[in-house]
Amino acid sequence: MVEATETKPTLRRRIIEAADSLIREHGLAGTTTREIARAAGCAEGSIYVHFQDKIDLVIAVIVEREPYFAELLELPKRAGEGTVDANLVPWVEELVSLIRDNQPIFFALMGDRNVFARFKERLRERQTGPVAVFQAAAAYVRAEQELGRVDARVQPEVVASILIGACRDHTFTGSLAGADLVRPEAFARELVRTAVFGLLPATSTTEEEPS
Repeated sequence: MVEATETKPTLRRRIIEAADSLIREHGLAGTTTREIARAAGCAEGSIYVHFQDKIDLVIAVIVEREPYFAELLELPKRAGEGTVDANLVPWVEELVSLIRDNQPIFFALMGDRNVFARFKERLRERQTGPVAVFQAAAAYVRAEQELGRVDARVQPEVVASILIGACRDHTFTGSLAGADLVRPEAFARELVRTAVFGLLPATSTTEEEPS
């Protein structure tokens, strides 16, 4: 019993890593569960012990394998700490890294309309993936509003869309150009600088100008 408990997480991790590697190389349609099982060193049926289906496995690739994902969701807990820009700059940097790392996965998903529709539906049901990142950003802005550190007139969901949309466009444009048009660190700093100037209350004297 102890042995099964110890080996399950290890096998789950191997399956996720095998799926991630194969989907990036061959696309979602070109990757079968049999190939994933072979690469993970397990029986094909073992995949369904850990995952409902291939869509479930892809979500796990995005949510569990990426080190940035869990950190992005912690943003609301930082409300009231440091300064708004000091909280948002590293968050934007992590988001750019997450989007860049997962671009091949999303491109593979979008190659099949039916699969992508099921993927989006599953994300909405579980409130995870990009949906959870959006909610974390909006919740952070709302929390800072309640503390008086962000202008009460702004819409948290719009701010979240601006930040996430800019990160997505920066990453996509960079992939088309073959290189980052703006260094990730500079992009994060300048995006937040632009946003924070518009987010701070008009009478605020407690926040320093972003450096």
